[in-house]
Amino acid sequence: MTQSKTWNEGDTIIWYDLETSGINKAFDQPVQFAAIKTTTSLEVLDTFNFDIALTADVVPCPDALLVHQIPVTHRPTAISQNIAIEKIHHIMNSPNTINCGYNNLRFDDEFLRFCFYKHLYHPYTHQYSNGCKRFDLYPAVVYYYLFAHDSLTWPAIDNRVSLKLENLARHNLPPIEGQAHDALVDVKMTIGLAKKMMENSDAWPTVVGFFDKNQDMHTSSQLPFLQAGRKSHCMGLLIDSSFGLKQDFSSICVSLGRHQHYKNQSVWLKLDTHPLETFENEADFFRVIVKKKWGEPPFLLQPEHATQLSSNETKQQMLEHNMAWIDQNPDRFDRIIQSHTSSSYPTHNQVDLDAKLYDTPFFTSLEEDICQQFHVAPPKAKASLINQIAHPTLKEQGERYLFRYHPEVLHLIDSPSLEDYRHKLLHIDSSPIKDHLGQEKRTPSACLERIEAISHERSLTDLEKKRLRELEIYVYDHFIRPLEDNES
Repeated sequence: MTQSKTWNEGDTIIWYDLETSGINKAFDQPVQFAAIKTTTSLEVLDTFNFDIALTADVVPCPDALLVHQIPVTHRPTAISQNIAIEKIHHIMNSPNTINCGYNNLRFDDEFLRFCFYKHLYHPYTHQYSNGCKRFDLYPAVVYYYLFAHDSLTWPAIDNRVSLKLENLARHNLPPIEGQAHDALVDVKMTIGLAKKMMENSDAWPTVVGFFDKNQDMHTSSQLPFLQAGRKSHCMGLLIDSSFGLKQDFSSICVSLGRHQHYKNQSVWLKLDTHPLETFENEADFFRVIVKKKWGEPPFLLQPEHATQLSSNETKQQMLEHNMAWIDQNPDRFDRIIQSHTSSSYPTHNQVDLDAKLYDTPFFTSLEEDICQQFHVAPPKAKASLINQIAHPTLKEQGERYLFRYHPEVLHLIDSPSLEDYRHKLLHIDSSPIKDHLGQEKRTPSACLERIEAISHERSLTDLEKKRLRELEIYVYDHFIRPLEDNES
């Protein structure tokens, strides 16, 4: 039976949303943060909403600009990003806070994790420390679509169900003043949707329980075991938005066991989506491999829940076909298990400092003390502190911080790495700046080329034309002109 849970009475919830300069979590930045603090019964306690100024090394994405339509300049209320990140870190790390959003685990949460890292704050404490935890309404909505369908009205766009927040809000909530993709409006829509979902007293505790590690592990311990290959393996129904509507956002999977390197992950193999014999080698099976962390999506249910889904008959046939293939190919199945429980994430050369979050060990208590001193020190004292830091990553992070927020004291430090970074920004050094996934940091020329392409691809409103023109001028003034001045 699926476990259920309600939040603790003393918990408070931060419902939050970001609007950003683009989707690269290492290289882009927030341009708006909004949050509403509530009790677990959704009584409003406080509201936060602030615009965030661009830093000197961020080239905004034109496509993102057209979505949220926040201007790049003439924002008199915008605060510096370092002040914003300090505020956000404090808000999200208040004791017994549940940090919630709509698709926040796949985007906003990781985006902020990189922000905290770049600003010398602990990037993970908002997930577990002092009673803090996380919740995401989007996968909860997916569960409701499958198993509590009558709780909401489901909008259809071009005869296809849409789980976008603004579409769900339009069909289920009273009108909310403001435009979609304004962070505060999106937060209000998220809370409104959650309130309506809470009316289902059976489904709501169930989705809350999915985010509890202990309950998730308990569900796993109750799964049935079936013979698969030479050994018995547990089987479960995994629910995740990434599986897609055609697959009912679900798949019957067999557990391959805990990952050998990433101990917080279990590895699962989909059995009802593709015929397994069509994959030529073990590496090809990545298409049907799912990795799960306890207390996070994908949601794990007893396999018997699959009988409630519309695609069950077709998927049942594929499941039986693949189970027979595994029984007939035990050696191959063993190799699949070994390959995918021991594989490592790909590594890339020349990863930029801003993208090294996952390669950087947690700071020691001494290094955390240094970070705290750094945050409260005035600019000149920050520069002096940097000159005393022995830890190379921490030292370089501090140098980047000064570059972004206190360039007036850069003459007090000697930093060849910072000069190299500045040259790459201005393309004096043409080698690209790359993140941990091998993706390149957006360049001024790429931004201008994209603006031109958009102007030819689609019909733009007057406001959209204005925003793109503002961005074009911004990029020229902040990146192209300094390069021309440097060459002259």
